[in-house]
Amino acid sequence: MEDTDAKTIATALLQDTRLEMFGGSYDVWIASFALPQEVQNFDGQQVLQTVGDLRALYHTLSAHLSRRGITDIVRYVIAAEFR
Repeated sequence: MEDTDAKTIATALLQDTRLEMFGGSYDVWIASFALPQEVQNFDGQQVLQTVGDLRALYHTLSAHLSRRGITDIVRYVIAAEFR
């Protein structure tokens, strides 16, 4: 069963991190994450353990978006729950 509060929080986090990816504010972006953090990409799963790992991910994502001329992304929360 979906938790409405969890979905609201997840939606806010997606919005905040989206804005910071394009606004260039690493400090605000990193504040949205707790460590360790699991992330997925086309290469598989990665577990971020340190602030340095988060910093590297931020710069990699920012550079990728910039190189491709991407100026916005839209993400929707499908489901969210507290564990």
